[in-house]
Amino acid sequence: MLRIALVLNLAMFVAGTAAGLIAQSSSLLADALDMLADASAYGIALMAIRRGAEFKARASLLTGTLLLLLGGASGFVTRTALSRTDGEQT
Repeated sequence: MLRIALVLNLAMFVAGTAAGLIAQSSSLLADALDMLADASAYGIALMAIRRGAEFKARASLLTGTLLLLLGGASGFVTRTALSRTDGEQT
C-alpha cells in the first residue's frame, strides 16, 4: 500500500507542477510541493521498513528535517504574498 501511495503522490506532483506552471498558479505549485514532500516521506519509510533501529532513527530525523524545511518555505512564501501592497499576484 505504501508503494501505491508513493506512486500516486509522485504522479500528482508531476501533474500539479505542470498545471501550476501552465496556469502560473502559486497555489497549484505549493500543492505539488506538498505532494513531493509526502512522496519523499513514503520513499524514506519504504527504505526503512527492513532496516535496523539506527537507520530508522536517521530516516525519521531526515523526514522531520524535510518537513521543517517545507514548513519554513511555506511560511516565507505566505509572508511574502501577504506583504505585497501593489496588488501584484503570483
